[in-house]
Amino acid sequence: MPTRETRIADDVLANSITILETLNQVSSAAGVVPLVGAIIATCVTVLQTIEKVKSIRDRADRLAKRITGLAEHIEHTIRSDTDAADASLETNLLMLLQTLERINRDITKLRTKKGFKLFLQQASLNDQLDDIVDNLDTAWRSFDTCCLIRLQQKMNHQAQDQQRQAIYDDRQYRLFRPSDIRLREVSKPWNVSGIAYGEEWSGEWEGRAVAVRIIRGELSSDVSTALICRSSPRTYHPYVAQILGYSHPDIPERFYVLESGSVPLAQCYAIADVRTRLIVWLQMMLDHQTARRDVLQLPPQTSYHDCDEQMCLQTASLNANGRLLLAMEDLVGGSSACMWTSWVDHFDPHLQNDRDIYYVPYDDKVVEEMMSSLTYERHSNMIFDWSSLGSFGILDNHPAVGDYGFITAFDEFVRLGNIMDLVLGDRRLSEGLVKIQHRIFPDEESEMTDGIPRILHIELDDTPMHGMYYTHVLGSVSLKDWCMLAWWDQMDSIAREHRLPIHELVVINEHQLFASLYTLPDIMTPTCPEDTIGLVADRITSPENVSTPASQLPAVFEEPSLCMGCMDVYFHRTLSDEDLGRGPADLWGYFSDDPEPIPEPSPNFEVPGFLTECSSRAKWHRLTALEAELYLCLKRQTKSRRSKSTGS
Repeated sequence: MPTRETRIADDVLANSITILETLNQVSSAAGVVPLVGAIIATCVTVLQTIEKVKSIRDRADRLAKRITGLAEHIEHTIRSDTDAADASLETNLLMLLQTLERINRDITKLRTKKGFKLFLQQASLNDQLDDIVDNLDTAWRSFDTCCLIRLQQKMNHQAQDQQRQAIYDDRQYRLFRPSDIRLREVSKPWNVSGIAYGEEWSGEWEGRAVAVRIIRGELSSDVSTALICRSSPRTYHPYVAQILGYSHPDIPERFYVLESGSVPLAQCYAIADVRTRLIVWLQMMLDHQTARRDVLQLPPQTSYHDCDEQMCLQTASLNANGRLLLAMEDLVGGSSACMWTSWVDHFDPHLQNDRDIYYVPYDDKVVEEMMSSLTYERHSNMIFDWSSLGSFGILDNHPAVGDYGFITAFDEFVRLGNIMDLVLGDRRLSEGLVKIQHRIFPDEESEMTDGIPRILHIELDDTPMHGMYYTHVLGSVSLKDWCMLAWWDQMDSIAREHRLPIHELVVINEHQLFASLYTLPDIMTPTCPEDTIGLVADRITSPENVSTPASQLPAVFEEPSLCMGCMDVYFHRTLSDEDLGRGPADLWGYFSDDPEPIPEPSPNFEVPGFLTECSSRAKWHRLTALEAELYLCLKRQTKSRRSKSTGS
């Protein structure tokens, strides 16, 4: 009589067979992937075989559930993604089918064994059933692994497809293809820090003017356009050209695209109307200073134009609304002098070979007043101080402060007159034309001090700077502001009188005086008997021993230190106040360790081991050609107002 466990097993087997037979008939997966139907049918065969082996029917419950679960799992997985069937999956299904057939053969063999033999091999039978279950589990895991690999491959393909179809990257930079941009022309080379990266093309994208920077040569494989875009500060400002995107990773070309104006900066130089050209120039000056102040958080500051051979403001342009657009690298890598230099270089041949130009930024209020005066053609009540504009240079033939004239092609100054002639009768003349100032460096950290005393007391510190002791007396004899204003007021008349362009006129506005006391680096100070000082001093100051290393000097020299601690030094000015600024002043004073003047001073400092220098130079100033045009336009409006007032 069948036991209760046997009846339950029979019910499980019968139900499992029914379920799988029905599944095989209705499954859509079986119709798409034939091996699925074969696997389900084989599972039914295995269950039917188990049903016929009476010796294992009471232990067939777990085996039947495992076989049924495997068949249902395979059918459900394939049905969920019928497109997933490929060669690797079909190979796995075939191996799984072979495993099921082998299990069926193993179970069939159990039918041939007699009851007493089965009783003796009961332990072995249990092991065989466990092996069958393990084989099913292994086949199941193999199928799942194959499906996971296939799923991963599918996801990778989808990701690649999405990337190929992507329009923007994860940071919302546009991924450009060549067909997206309508190219116009190759505008200029593209350089970074003197390195040629490629060309910059002008083009149009969706109705917007753009600049396309192409990376050429070996750099095309070494430089990542995505990295260029992402490493550039993303600053939203009306005067900063935005980087729009870069070349799509799927295309071989390497480039990136940034916003551009429709009118290049160089085209603005060709504006025929002088007044309009000056207004555009002044507006660009304001915009450039505003961009540097807002984006870099830097105030307008006096600076040198030090862009060397690199073309600065490479992408500077105007958009359709006349707004200036600058690339971020133009702001970060340039200086406050870039815009001014770009304009004045074009119009002034004197400056085109000088890349190291000293620049004093325009005051915004002054520029705005100039623009307003030009725009509305009206006289301005503001007094313009042109001394903060223009350019300057140095002369060695020392004309007097206040002299004006022109400089020849051989750098010789030709004197035409002196400002004294222009201000005769001015009541301020009694107070003098020049202001005299001085500064001691590095002993004093203050600004220039009025006057130059006849005797300056200097305490030379016993701490060397960069291996040497030194002190400098800096003097300045410069024209007073009211004299310069008188010069600006009459400069156009002087130019007409001498038939010279205004930008050719120069004025000597300052004499710069220098006096230095120093030791050479690694030259030691003596702590020796007096009878050897002369010998040592001669060796130090002789031309052939000026650069002698300290290790080769006599043993009487020690490490740099002043043997008396701080040394009191005195600078005696020999020129009178009246003679300062009136001509050559190379010997305008001398250093001494004696506070009392010497009747016949020696140019050499008497303390051994020290060297002295004393010199002067004349500094000239002029307007650049472009600023001269601005000066004339504003001057004409002033004269026009005066003539109207006189006529009325």
